Amino acid sequence: MTTTPQLADRIAAHRSELKAYCRRRLGCQFDAEDAVQEVLLRAWRGGARFEGRAPLRSWLYRIANNVCVDAANGRARRPVPVDEFEEDAVEASPTDLALARENLRLALIAVVQTLPRRQREVLLLRDVLGWRANEVAALLGISPIAVNSALQRARASLDCVDPERLPPVVDTHQQGLLAGYLAAFETDDIDALVRSCAAA
Repeated sequence: MTTTPQLADRIAAHRSELKAYCRRRLGCQFDAEDAVQEVLLRAWRGGARFEGRAPLRSWLYRIANNVCVDAANGRARRPVPVDEFEEDAVEASPTDLALARENLRLALIAVVQTLPRRQREVLLLRDVLGWRANEVAALLGISPIAVNSALQRARASLDCVDPERLPPVVDTHQQGLLAGYLAAFETDDIDALVRSCAAA
């Protein structure tokens, strides 16, 4: 059984936001292009197994996360050239940019509201910034085993969450965390994100 044309069209409709996600995770326009192609290929191949119990977007983001982790493990991390973001800014429409920001905001709300501090720190450092377990362990003063355990628990918790159904953030501490994370992402201030994880 293969992916239906209707599901294939729904998958393809998420291409722009998946590309933005992969670019942010991998830090490179060219790597993001390769990654999003792999995401779409895996989704199309596995579409027959998609049963609709979770939102399609959540399923695609799980695939994208796995692709980005594989890609990050296969090469050394490198800084993002400024011109890559400038190129994307020309390509992206205002609608694409608004959608990407809203998706980021929803994902961060899920992280802030769902995960305890340690799991939140580990998830951001490992899955978002692509740090290795021993690097995260050194920053947070815990063992690599504890890092991997926290990451597994964080991923499992987020797999059960539909970000679009989360209530508004009303807790002042969570509001501060969310604002700080959003500002760090939108300005690509990786140092600020690392500091917020280390100090949270």
